[in-house]
Amino acid sequence: MAPVAASTLKTARRYTTPEIYRASALNLLSRGVDGLSLFNYDYVPEKQRVPMAEVLKRITDVEYLQTMPKDYAVYRGFGSFPATNEKTVELVIPDNTAQVRFQRAVLRVETRQSCADQHIDVALNGKTLEPCSFEGTELFPPLARNEAYAAPETLKFYAVPLDLLIPGANRVEIKNLDKEKHSCSLYSLEIGLYR
Repeated sequence: MAPVAASTLKTARRYTTPEIYRASALNLLSRGVDGLSLFNYDYVPEKQRVPMAEVLKRITDVEYLQTMPKDYAVYRGFGSFPATNEKTVELVIPDNTAQVRFQRAVLRVETRQSCADQHIDVALNGKTLEPCSFEGTELFPPLARNEAYAAPETLKFYAVPLDLLIPGANRVEIKNLDKEKHSCSLYSLEIGLYR
């Protein structure tokens, strides 16, 4: 990856996908909020605003949201990440995978620098997850790409058995098992549910 100018990094941002909007909406609605505010909506690329309006039409329909693919994401700057070598996160996932059939679930961990040669252990609700291969870098297609998106060497993917997901708080424990040799900065966590 070529070096990026500091001014470019300051303006580069990840865009919120339909799957992240759906996950966030279902998460909040399942906890009893009265409504949703999309004050950050204008941060989608200009060419995507009209198509995204169509995606957001049923954003408060809980029954609809329960049947859709979702991306539960925890990014840096919200109290959980970055973290050095290990982090435990309580991630609320209201989906009941025993009642709504999903195809699969994948967990993605992002680090600040390359983690290609590091063994990063991830446990979900006390059970160690198995690493898995994943095509591409994003769990769902991004709206646009820029320097804010992760490079392949900074990512690890794990298969999530659907029966491990609890409707409610899910405990995710991430540990760099090679921290004595090489420290790493944990940058984000995502769990994608696929239909």
